[in-house]
Amino acid sequence: MYAAAASLLLFGLTTSAMLYFMDSMEMHAVFGILIPFVVPRAGILAFLLLMENGRLKPWILEDQKVWMDHYAKKDLIRTTRGGLLSGALWIAAIALASWPALNLDSSMLSCLFTGHRLAAHR
Repeated sequence: MYAAAASLLLFGLTTSAMLYFMDSMEMHAVFGILIPFVVPRAGILAFLLLMENGRLKPWILEDQKVWMDHYAKKDLIRTTRGGLLSGALWIAAIALASWPALNLDSSMLSCLFTGHRLAAHR
């Protein structure tokens, strides 16, 4: 069930992205793919993940409790800041690593930030 829902979800996302970016279709065509494929499958996946039973072995539950007690004694604000900083560093590293592959010029960058589409790139 997970595999079928995830595969149809990915199919809908990639097809709608290809319609919008590669074929320059209008948004109603993109939503025509998103509505039957992505929205129901996202709901099914959310339902499956929320209703899943906890099937952990007893020794894993004990180990998890030890780790939870260990981290509960630490400063919560400092731990949260560390996690946010780590996430920001990962996002910045991925953005810097993918920047040369995007081949963006200044007109494309202005379109990214303003939301307007270029007539030459349609």
